[in-house]
Amino acid sequence: MDKKNEIYQCDICGNLVSIVKQGKGVLECCGETMVYLKPQNGDPASEKHIPFVTDSEDGVLVKIGKHFHPMVKAHYIYFTEMESDNFCVRKFFSPGEDPGVFFYTKGLSTLSFRSYCLIHGVFQIQQIKL
Repeated sequence: MDKKNEIYQCDICGNLVSIVKQGKGVLECCGETMVYLKPQNGDPASEKHIPFVTDSEDGVLVKIGKHFHPMVKAHYIYFTEMESDNFCVRKFFSPGEDPGVFFYTKGLSTLSFRSYCLIHGVFQIQQIKL
């Protein structure tokens, strides 16, 4: 059973799916069961894929790691997202773009962030209290 906001990928065609509402079925694409992309964790100081969050007065600036991540057509950060109890905000990137985004967080207290790299998969940092 798939859970809300989990991400699945088709190993054949590359389709990427995020669960909006949990159901009882199994996700399939191209005649095969889709693969769950389990979020990876790491040290934001040394990892190029982990969302690195900096607080500001009205929100947070999210960059992917402290070191530059390649942003070329074959290898780049496809999206970064911020999740709270009742919403998910996602920013998509293109090759050549800086993988950073500002999210407004006024009135929010607990958030989590994740990113998706075309080559290395999903990375996240768990709940942050502002």
